[in-house]
Amino acid sequence: MKNLFCLLLLVAGSFTLTAQDADAEADAPKEGWTRGGTFTLLFNQSAFDNWLAGGQNNIAGNVGINYDLNYAKGDWSWDNKLIVSYGLTKIEDSDLQKTDDRLEINSLAGRKASGLWYYSAFFNFKTQMDSAFQTDENGNEFKTTHFFSPAYFQFGPGMMWKKSDNLKVNFAPATAKVIMVHDEFTDPTI
Repeated sequence: MKNLFCLLLLVAGSFTLTAQDADAEADAPKEGWTRGGTFTLLFNQSAFDNWLAGGQNNIAGNVGINYDLNYAKGDWSWDNKLIVSYGLTKIEDSDLQKTDDRLEINSLAGRKASGLWYYSAFFNFKTQMDSAFQTDENGNEFKTTHFFSPAYFQFGPGMMWKKSDNLKVNFAPATAKVIMVHDEFTDPTI
């Protein structure tokens, strides 16, 4: 029994040791375009019948896309990311409600300055795809937002420290931020 345990420990340890080998070619940055991403589809349902501890029947779903499109050649680096997510839930006797609504585009371009430092310029756009509603104290429902209202734009120059595609920090002290909102939500006469 003791010998069997030692053999199993040795075999398990050897798997761990071989898993630590790093491929130098895989870590080297690739020139040209690289792309990749994930698509997420989530579904959830909770049902309660004669349950004394409480809870509400509900059904929910979310869909999401997270996609990267990056370019690197020589001293230049350009990283782009698209994030889209949308979710709905229906709780027992209430109406369908939005739980997630996001459309975001990020772009970060850089030219190598020295070492791991790059001169950079970034752009960020954020909005939502669907209208949002609130209910006042009298039970009246009113629209608070819709597509492209609000929309957020941020852009500016800076310096980026980039160790790899997964580890980078951008410093942009001269950043501009523009927020766009439809008159429907800001003009009290409408």
